Amino acid sequence: QARLERLAENVRLFYVALTRAKHRCYLPWGGIRGAGTSAPSWLLHRPPDAAVPPPLATLETHFRALTDEAMRADLAALSEKSGGALALSDLPEPVAARYSPVATTGEKLECRRFKGHIRRDWLISSFTYFHEGLREELPDRDRVVAPRPEAEAQAEGLFAFPRGAKAGVCLHDILEHLDFQARDAEMLRLVQERLQAHGITEPAHCRAVHQMLQKLVRLPLAQDRADFVLKNTTPGDCLKEVEFCFPVQGVSAARLQERLGKLGWTSAVPPQLGRVAFDPVQGLLKGYIDMVFQFDGRFYLADWKSNWLGNRPEDYSAQAVRDEMLREHYFLQYHLYAVALHKYLALRVPGYAYERHFGGVIYLFLRGVEPAHPDRGVFRDRPSQSAIEQLSALLKGDK
Repeated sequence: QARLERLAENVRLFYVALTRAKHRCYLPWGGIRGAGTSAPSWLLHRPPDAAVPPPLATLETHFRALTDEAMRADLAALSEKSGGALALSDLPEPVAARYSPVATTGEKLECRRFKGHIRRDWLISSFTYFHEGLREELPDRDRVVAPRPEAEAQAEGLFAFPRGAKAGVCLHDILEHLDFQARDAEMLRLVQERLQAHGITEPAHCRAVHQMLQKLVRLPLAQDRADFVLKNTTPGDCLKEVEFCFPVQGVSAARLQERLGKLGWTSAVPPQLGRVAFDPVQGLLKGYIDMVFQFDGRFYLADWKSNWLGNRPEDYSAQAVRDEMLREHYFLQYHLYAVALHKYLALRVPGYAYERHFGGVIYLFLRGVEPAHPDRGVFRDRPSQSAIEQLSALLKGDK
């Protein structure tokens, strides 16, 4: 099947190549070794009884059996039908003469010197860039921690689910396609399909992810409201994998550290930020928000984290999650995302007001969520309007 699809794609490419010439196109062709299943072979020397799609073995066998005369006859018949659009001729015989360029005595050529200025401080930055000095915004990745052998042996459920980028991308893929109001059978079918697609086939992992999703959709997202759960949101309430991009001007490590330090997170900006030669940044800030959703008239920013913090539910306590937020500089991440969401809502929501419409930020550490303990595996915050406006002004280059 893959070879047939490759042939179909090559036929399309062959068509493009032949029809782009403005005045004339030359196509050298003949009994070329290995060309039996190529696009020209199928189009120019198709077996008379070949099915569509053709059996490739039949096509290849037919091509190998063609003599030069038979191939020329196929091409001549095509040329006659073309009404003069196609001409058939033999390749010219090689000659022994060598090309000798005419000697000329012209002026000495010199390359022009570039006298312009290329700005080195304009770039497309992101949280990944601020965090690790990388230009592109990468998918979420687990924090790479080598567990103790005994800890790995004791792992059960989602604690035993693979760690690393592959597992993180897989869980994000499932959540991107999940309807939070889906029945358990539909949820299980989605898990089985997506795990299979990502090469994770162990039945225990399937059960663990399914159980996690059942907990996740029933997890109270606010400790004082039992009805504030993902189960009560419809697909129309959610935007997933929200890409944003907005201009930034004059962002420096020192100014960012100073501004966020005033909010009480003195270690919010990673130490390596000061070592990256980007001070100041001009250009665009780009990123991807896992999900934006609305509930009861307010809009929330949600981020899924597959980080492994341990093999016990207690390892995902509110303090442990807060420590991980600091260690991985997610505080910086969600403030940048909150600025992006604030800008987006101001453009899209009539009469938008931060205090009335911006609900807050929710980081969900998937391995630790538990409806009976809504403080585990969850980080919640609602930055003040002043903090978001100050950070927005800093990113815009205002003093």
